[in-house]
Amino acid sequence: MMTPLRRIAATTAAALMLAACSPGTSGNGIKEATVQDIIAKVTAAVAVKNTVQITGNVALLGKDAKVDVKFDASGKAATGTLVVDGGNIVVIAAGGHAYLTLDQKAVGLLGLSGIAAAFLAGQCIDVGQTGSASGLIPGFAGKLLGGNPADVFFKDTTVTKGAVVTVNGAEAQALNITDATAPTVKTELDIATNGDPLPVRAVITDSKDNSTSTLTFANWGTPVSATAPTGCLDVGSLGGFPGGTGSTPSPSASPTH
Repeated sequence: MMTPLRRIAATTAAALMLAACSPGTSGNGIKEATVQDIIAKVTAAVAVKNTVQITGNVALLGKDAKVDVKFDASGKAATGTLVVDGGNIVVIAAGGHAYLTLDQKAVGLLGLSGIAAAFLAGQCIDVGQTGSASGLIPGFAGKLLGGNPADVFFKDTTVTKGAVVTVNGAEAQALNITDATAPTVKTELDIATNGDPLPVRAVITDSKDNSTSTLTFANWGTPVSATAPTGCLDVGSLGGFPGGTGSTPSPSASPTH
């Protein structure tokens, strides 16, 4: 079972990738292209402009969370925040590791109080290596931190062509995406039909909990930098806290870069 702390990591970031660049003045052929050609074009465009800012809302811990994260796939860097029911979670990926810092209210959402809550509030937690994130951070964020961001939507999924829609006043081609490993989840991924064929929005619905997450992607190609914090706790040492498996909390050795 995914613990609350790991569910936060999984959503971070994300979770955490893909967005809208400024639309051009002429069509890019996406509307006329086959699904296979669209996937190829989007994958190629993301590989070139693989930094992005993701904003929007996601369902997290049974509540609506606000997301604002900048992400660099090639350097495995990310920096941003999640705000859940007034609780603030700072997200950083740098030096091959991902880190979370929760304030007092965010820690309370994990069901902690007293000494445990006071101990974790404001404490940086190293949640694992981004290169092997699919093992420690499952789902969306694990894919983002582990490779090409286009894989988040296209790898091991079924994709069909949807309607032409309008996103923030600009035309986009919708793709309807399902994943056999998550049969209750449906994703509409909207691709810009002018300029570079990059995703501009994702609307993700889950009939299991009747939730809808809407993510907007912007500032493709803008450099993203992040510095690994020091003195962080290793998530594996948090034996008495959500997400932990060890027994004695201890600071991790933050990577140098």
